[in-house]
Amino acid sequence: MQIKNIFLFIVIALFCSSFTKAEATEKRHGFKAMPDSNDWIKTALAQKMMLDFRFYCEQKKKHCTEPLVVLNPEIKRFIRESGIGGVILFSENIQNTQQVTQLNQEFQLAASQSKSSLPLFIGIDQEGGRVARLPRVEYAAFSGNMAIGATYHSHKADYANEVGQAIGQQLHQLGFNLNFAPNVDVNNNPNNPVINVRSFGDNPKVVGVLGQAMSEGMRHANILTTAKHFPGHGNTSIDSHSGLSAVISPRQELEKVELPPFRYLSETNAVDFIMSAHIQFPALDNSQITSKAGLQITRPATLSRKIITGLLKKEYGFRGLVISDALDMGAIAKHFTAEQAVTETFNAGIDVALMPMVIDSPSQINAFTHLITKLKDKVLKGDINKQELWYSYQSILVTKLKLKTKAQEPQDQQLHNKEKGQQLQNKGLHQQLSDKSLTVLKGNGHLAIYRQETKQNRDNAIYRLLSVMPDSGKCEAFSNAINEAQAAKNTKNPKVKRVELTCLSEAALIHSQSKNTGSLSHGAKFDGLLIGSISPKQSPYEMVGVDQAERRQLRSISTNQKNARYMALFKKAKSLGLQTVFVSLRAPYEVEYFKAQVDSVMSTYSYNVYFESGTRSGSHEDSMENRVIKGEAYESIAKQLFGLIKGAGKSPVKTAKGT
Repeated sequence: MQIKNIFLFIVIALFCSSFTKAEATEKRHGFKAMPDSNDWIKTALAQKMMLDFRFYCEQKKKHCTEPLVVLNPEIKRFIRESGIGGVILFSENIQNTQQVTQLNQEFQLAASQSKSSLPLFIGIDQEGGRVARLPRVEYAAFSGNMAIGATYHSHKADYANEVGQAIGQQLHQLGFNLNFAPNVDVNNNPNNPVINVRSFGDNPKVVGVLGQAMSEGMRHANILTTAKHFPGHGNTSIDSHSGLSAVISPRQELEKVELPPFRYLSETNAVDFIMSAHIQFPALDNSQITSKAGLQITRPATLSRKIITGLLKKEYGFRGLVISDALDMGAIAKHFTAEQAVTETFNAGIDVALMPMVIDSPSQINAFTHLITKLKDKVLKGDINKQELWYSYQSILVTKLKLKTKAQEPQDQQLHNKEKGQQLQNKGLHQQLSDKSLTVLKGNGHLAIYRQETKQNRDNAIYRLLSVMPDSGKCEAFSNAINEAQAAKNTKNPKVKRVELTCLSEAALIHSQSKNTGSLSHGAKFDGLLIGSISPKQSPYEMVGVDQAERRQLRSISTNQKNARYMALFKKAKSLGLQTVFVSLRAPYEVEYFKAQVDSVMSTYSYNVYFESGTRSGSHEDSMENRVIKGEAYESIAKQLFGLIKGAGKSPVKTAKGT
């Protein structure tokens, strides 16, 4: 009898404790109490979903490649009936200002007609630098986080804040309300294939400060912000888009490097969202989970309750929303079904599941509807905690109260003109950041274009520069930049030599190497050699103005082959007495390979170019007439070569030899 009473007391105590915690949570956050009925469950599950409609085909295809740029009746109906919480747009969804503004308005209109009438989170990856979904010709993409990090020693967080505000203004004008930025990964792995220049650098404290400043800028422009990728993607050698990676550092090391920016942003309430990483961290959670193939694997952070709830929410006290990285990425989709991934994600404490499955056809819409039904069954069975689902849903509602969309503001010609003027200012800010971040790591980065610098057997009026650039589009951007810098220099000093540029793409260098090596061997054709390099490789879509044949060839060239070819050219140029310059256009770790062989070394942390006028695709040779390819980084390089600026950036990462 006594044992029975003790057992009853324990049960009552546990119940009261649970009730007290629930009441405390509701009171602290101002949440309503969970209803007795289950009518809200489907709505809550749908609000926790954020989908992409990058491509959409009326008929199911193996590979749908038709970009969604206008909201069709079927998707409108789906948004109204499903009540999903948000959408994410990609570059394929964006053609121009008018089109994407209209698309976002249609998304919100459809959401307003849903049962909940809640607005959508409309998000985008507009980090700046290499991750920029808006058309570069219209909207400044800026030079990216590592370039901002290169200015920290002299400008502190000024550029992070200004760029954040500029990006936020651009997005708000187009009807977005959420940006998946800033990236606060600490890039401490030189071989990182996906983060590198997306990081502010390898100093955790600086990364946190710059992330906070960038977020403040975006928030000032009415854009919700996202710190990513928790607990950190900087020390990986695998891109989680394609596979599952692990960071095997001990916890003490993680607490010194990867974790501090996220802890700082959590404790300062500096961001609205934190995005999880599909990466295994056995020092934080070494528990195993069964994959769809029946294999036991270490839980990735996205599916780890210890990491998401235990560490981020409880220990760090993060009070915003936690969103998963895209669940259809290889790191998750290769190992788990959509149902399993979403279930484990929610049980880990994730508030919003990003892209849980591909939605590119009516059949996939039906599959998503079926997924919601199965998830509701799991809630009713207790496989997904109903109380936590309610709190997560309430947190989403609280965050949506912050939304201020463009549609709520008056539209007039004066506002339109103001926006156009702002875009021009942003272009100026982009060039300014590019100039200020340019880092001279050796020499002075100036061409020997003054008459007194003339070498033996050299024309006293012409400086002949041979340049090798990663592709033909980069060559064109550099050529345009040299012409502009030459004209600017001549206005200051008309007696300098005229620079005559011969620019070869990497592919052209291979085709004509014997011919050009012959010219270089004679020592009479060129006065200087400049090589611009991108490491890691750029992706095909970044090769603007490049035909498919050249793209294929460039993708087939290994980094070792490229470096060996460049080294041979530099050695030959040095033996002939030519001036030599190496420019690292992306991650600066490669500079140590060439530093001893050249006169000057520079880093830009930025390499992208775009069509300033004419066509944008560059997919057909006959459609690329009257184009102008531009790139702010190339303009900065040219200005440094002519002595028009003084590159004062400082590398925010240690290179191979610790410089």
